[in-house]
Parts: sequence; structure tokens; C-alpha cells
Amino acid sequence: MAGQKAGRASLVVGICALIAIAFLVSSSVSRNRGIQRLRVRIGVDQAAPYQSWIPGRGPVGFSVDILNEAARQAHIELQWEFHPEGPKQAFASHSVDLWPLWANRAAAQSGVYASEP
Repeated sequence: MAGQKAGRASLVVGICALIAIAFLVSSSVSRNRGIQRLRVRIGVDQAAPYQSWIPGRGPVGFSVDILNEAARQAHIELQWEFHPEGPKQAFASHSVDLWPLWANRAAAQSGVYASEP
């Protein structure tokens, strides 16, 4: 019985991962120096030191630095957008595709899938 539940959970996680990959692949694509790049809208609010928005400069913080480097290596263009209303409203209005920092419990209560860290 426990094995079946673990198998179902793995299947659900796998399906969610495939859906997420399909979404990213179907996102807007732009050409940059002959390399096909995905463009992903990523929201940010004031959650220092992980992420903050500085007017005239844009996003700053630990999460921003890590995600920018990972995206650069994966040829993904991140379009950072400031959403002081937070992730729940930004996702509900379809203003963003990703959010760098959101508690799993809050995400689940909002009906958003949050992957394991």
C-alpha cells in the first residue's frame, strides 16, 4: 500500500515536471546570436536579502544572482518584473511565469504547484 502511494507520488511529480518543461518550451522564444532562447517572466518583491527591487537598477539579491547565472548557462532570458502585491496576485493575474521565493505551504494553499527544493 505504501509502495503504491510512493509510486503515485513519483508519477504525479514526473507529470508536473513534464508539464512545466512543456510550458517553458512553449513560452515566447526569441533569437539572440543564433541561439534559441526562452524568455521567462519572473516576479520579485521586497524580500531581502534574497530578492529586492531597487528603482532605476532593478532586481538585486542572492536569489537574483543565482537565477541569473543559471539562466545564462541554460540560455534562458529572465524578464524580471517588480510585483509589490506578491506572488499570489501576480500568478492569479498571469503576470509572471515564475517566482524565486515562496513558501511551499503558501503556494499549495493558493493552488500553485511548488517543486521540492
